[in-house]
Amino acid sequence: MERFSGKVAIVTGSNSGIGRAISSELVKYGIIVVGVGKRIERMKELVNELNEPGKGVRFHAMECDVSIESEIDKVFKRISDELPPIAIMVNNAAVLKPSLLKDVTGEMISQVFDTNVKASILWAKLVVQSMKNNSIEGHIININSIAGHYMSSCKPNLIQIYTASKQALKVFSEALRRELVSEELDIKITNLSPGAVATEMLAQFQPSALSFPPKKILQPKDIADACVSVLNTPPNVLISELTVMPLHQDI
Repeated sequence: MERFSGKVAIVTGSNSGIGRAISSELVKYGIIVVGVGKRIERMKELVNELNEPGKGVRFHAMECDVSIESEIDKVFKRISDELPPIAIMVNNAAVLKPSLLKDVTGEMISQVFDTNVKASILWAKLVVQSMKNNSIEGHIININSIAGHYMSSCKPNLIQIYTASKQALKVFSEALRRELVSEELDIKITNLSPGAVATEMLAQFQPSALSFPPKKILQPKDIADACVSVLNTPPNVLISELTVMPLHQDI
């Protein structure tokens, strides 16, 4: 992790859950973290928590609705103008709208796909160009989901649209990996897929919807630790796919 010290990491959805945990963990390694999210007041709590007096600003909070392209462009320009080159991009922001298929609306589909897929593609496009321009050996991590690999066995299945978006993100991650290989760029791409994690997203469901003991559920810190493990690989090693699941989770 030493090679990333003093460099910039962008983490979307830093205001809670997995994004908050990843931001907190990366700061420990001397990385300058830019937390991006809609709930700026929540991220200001992290500013006070992670920035120690006399040690410089290690966590920057920037308000952004990642489903809106113009907001992504605005925040990215600010990061590029004010901070060192970007070395790490963590696409973590995600939306899940539980619904039976008969109740799904076009607005719901747009909200889920704009946040879970479109935003990740747009951030990756900007970050890859920045890494190329600055000759950075960087790393992009897409926080996916076990839903990006399998259909949920929960009944009733209320996450069809979310599942479709996460499977699209998996395909994009692999497509980007192949493009980076074809250009012989030293930029890694990892598709990291957690199982059930104790977050606000999962709190939308009743405990009875889980197919394993709730006490076995993953914590956001578990996914942050997985991110560190992925980032800590030698320059010639890529973990392109990583699935992290609770013990005894029945998909």
